[in-house]
Amino acid sequence: MRGRLYNRSDGLEPQIWSSVLRGLQFHLAEHNIDTPHLLHECGIAIDDLDHPHGQIPLNRYLNFLNKAAKQADDPLLGIKLSKSIGPELLGALGFLFLSSRTLYDGLDAICQYQNLFQESTRLSLNRMGGHYILGYQVYGMGNIDTRLDVEFSIAYTARLIRSFSNNQVKSVKMLFRHSPSVSVSHYLRLAGVPCEFNQTVNGVSINADDISFKGARFDPDLTQILTDYLDADLASKNQVNSFSDQVRTAIMSEQGQEKTTAKLIARRLGVSIPTFFRRLKLENESFKTMLDNVHYELARKYLSETQLNIYQISHLLGFSSTPSFTRAFKKWTNGITPSAYLTELKRNQGQ
Repeated sequence: MRGRLYNRSDGLEPQIWSSVLRGLQFHLAEHNIDTPHLLHECGIAIDDLDHPHGQIPLNRYLNFLNKAAKQADDPLLGIKLSKSIGPELLGALGFLFLSSRTLYDGLDAICQYQNLFQESTRLSLNRMGGHYILGYQVYGMGNIDTRLDVEFSIAYTARLIRSFSNNQVKSVKMLFRHSPSVSVSHYLRLAGVPCEFNQTVNGVSINADDISFKGARFDPDLTQILTDYLDADLASKNQVNSFSDQVRTAIMSEQGQEKTTAKLIARRLGVSIPTFFRRLKLENESFKTMLDNVHYELARKYLSETQLNIYQISHLLGFSSTPSFTRAFKKWTNGITPSAYLTELKRNQGQ
């Protein structure tokens, strides 16, 4: 089975399957969105959406979503769109999820193959006390507001979980790092599940007891066919991605887990330490610089989009203490502390 042909249309910009936006067109029209005009305004050719294996730059997709919400004058557009979208949005991955043996298997598959259809996105499934949390994070997008995409993606995942379990898993809860755009009660009425904001993670939370829920649609033959297809796709994509792209993705996948080291990332990528550094050198990349860049980007995002305090942010990024995080931040910003950066943000926002 042949994998997808991955052609980047804009250099090394992160991409998203054009089929995602194609799948939203009808539902956007129901919200009176002038899709053709917005596509043109965001630099997305309509022809790009028609190609079955096409891709578009992720930053243009995010800008499109934000402009659509503004045109509709509806900050909850992401949540609303998620209510009318089925597994077909994810293609083979959506149907692999629904035909998985257990809910854990299905969520794990989404984590494993996520970057096939949307790059610069980190999905992770972790146990936290009596819950499992499917975490979601978009990175590498600079100053683009990703909240609408986050709300859509999390609400869509919650919908998939309810579909998988025929609404028998009742403990689904949505978590967001950012503050609510409107009253939380509006989110609750629309989403139908509890929504918590200003959390340490974006994601979907379910009780640990529900993670082993067995799917009624489990089909081992279909599951194997879909897995083989997605594996071929993934192998094809990895041949196109640079080694530094793979390292950057692996670094993001480890945030909030254990201390991120070159040895850990090399092990994740299945290469020896000498090979790891040699391949980065061939691409004129430094692991320390890449790690610093990821930490700086996430630090700015946490400071600007969440109400996490400095201690929580330093812990999330794997620093041993708040002072060590502050020293690193000052190095990244030529002397500006996290507190001063946050104060300036609030001043610019008129708070």
